[in-house]
Amino acid sequence: MSGREIRFLRKQMDLTQAELGRSLGVSDQQVARYEKGAAMPRSADGLLWALYLESTGNNVNLRELLRTLEEYDAPIKERQEFAEEDGVWKPKVAA
Repeated sequence: MSGREIRFLRKQMDLTQAELGRSLGVSDQQVARYEKGAAMPRSADGLLWALYLESTGNNVNLRELLRTLEEYDAPIKERQEFAEEDGVWKPKVAA
């Protein structure tokens, strides 16, 4: 997750850097470093998403969220091709 995304989520939850830091178990200075582009550990990344989802009123299934994040982070093993149809990009069907 980029620093801009971290800051966006924090602002959406109406939290200060110190408040988010307490939730993540880090200092407000560390949150500031994340927002400036320092790498955020995977565990903190997942927790931030869970906190955000909870703040929106969604029931959070933490195991499912972490599984989904793991899938997004997995390397792509095969080439994917897309084609534009009527202004919408769709996966190309193999011939």
